Amino acid sequence: VGQYNMGDVQFVNYTGANNAHNMYWKSSKNFADGQLWHVIDSTILHDPADRWGQLQFLGPGGPHVFGIKNTKFAGGNVGCGAICAGQHCGLGIAGGPCTSQYLLENVDFSGVAGQRIEFGVHATDAGRVLPIFVAKDESLGGARSMVSPHLNGFGKVAGCTPAGSIWGDAFACSAPIRRLNVWGPDSGDLKLQGPGYEVAEVMTPPAYGMNAGRVIYEPVNGRGYGAPALVGASYTLNGDWAGA
Repeated sequence: VGQYNMGDVQFVNYTGANNAHNMYWKSSKNFADGQLWHVIDSTILHDPADRWGQLQFLGPGGPHVFGIKNTKFAGGNVGCGAICAGQHCGLGIAGGPCTSQYLLENVDFSGVAGQRIEFGVHATDAGRVLPIFVAKDESLGGARSMVSPHLNGFGKVAGCTPAGSIWGDAFACSAPIRRLNVWGPDSGDLKLQGPGYEVAEVMTPPAYGMNAGRVIYEPVNGRGYGAPALVGASYTLNGDWAGA
């Protein structure tokens, strides 16, 4: 079920049950008319007794808000997770930069027998580090935001705590987090300094220093930079802008 690239199309009353994957989507965009919800009033299921297929919703990557509202996920044989953000992000004919912002409202994971969200699937390293989940209700267990476990600096931010394996080992935060994007030619690595990035660099994959504020150019799809940032916090962005 799904498509590689699609924007300005909404799934309404979609029912997915016992598929190989209940959605396969590589890239999307913000709606031209300003609406928020790519999937609404839908039900996504997998019978644990069915040995074929998985529950997983392989969501698109790229620098946009991907909205899911009034949707229930339930069942087993979960796969990567009920919602896996940023499929193939950073690779050819997919999204990028990988700062996808998954907005959930009235999303019910209570019937999921396994992991509820995942950061990146079949993606570049940035696709596993940069996506964000956000909600204003109980869709994320009461958290306002969740970021990748590879952004370990958010564990030092007041109001952010480890969420556990059912949430992809994310850091769950009581404050809103949003995507920061910078567009332009490749100016080499940038450095983002501020809350969430005040830790030593982890230079093993997939972090490669992104946990400490290294902001890497995405040259394939979006041709720009991106990183999560706390709303209302103070940050400094440094780089070699000569000739940019």
